[in-house]
Amino acid sequence: MKKRPFKRFLIGADLHCSHRVGLTPPRFQSQIKGKKYYKIQNECYDWYAKELETLKPIDIYCLNGDLIDGDGGRSGGTELITTDIREQREMAGACISLSS
Repeated sequence: MKKRPFKRFLIGADLHCSHRVGLTPPRFQSQIKGKKYYKIQNECYDWYAKELETLKPIDIYCLNGDLIDGDGGRSGGTELITTDIREQREMAGACISLSS
């Protein structure tokens, strides 16, 4: 493979994994009740996956901001798919892994 004369550096932020309208990998989408949020999650994730594919190869992917949504303390977690930080981390990891 021919070496490129440049590095592709992608910057992203605020995935908000676990929020009902945050970036949600398909395996977590079925946990949301109601077609409205499922449709939004599905369309956003599909768009994200397709855009990353067009940008490949990505050498460096810098994500900052809110990758996960946390425990939802202010609202009692009512707007979240899950308040489990480990599960939220899995969601974010699945989103990030699409870049490789």
